[in-house]
Amino acid sequence: MEISRHGRIDDLGKLLLGVQEADRPAGKKLKAAPSLGDRVEISNAAKEMRQVGELVRTADPAREQRLAELKQAVETGTYDVRGRAVADRLIRHTLIDSVL
Repeated sequence: MEISRHGRIDDLGKLLLGVQEADRPAGKKLKAAPSLGDRVEISNAAKEMRQVGELVRTADPAREQRLAELKQAVETGTYDVRGRAVADRLIRHTLIDSVL
């Protein structure tokens, strides 16, 4: 004896889709929507962000060489710091930051 039909998978699908047996003509079955397959579209902004990330991860050989030279100069004590040049750049950057 069947008391309740609740909980059966096919009935749940009918409830979710809003389809009742009385709503369909006799003998007609529901057709599944054609599967178009999954698609992913990447926006231009995302593509640009990926390119920037790749550039950041790519080491610049000239920069790497300059950093190695500076590191060696600091370690050997031959790195000459010109106070006036440092002060000029600090002032210049401060003024530029305040304008922008």
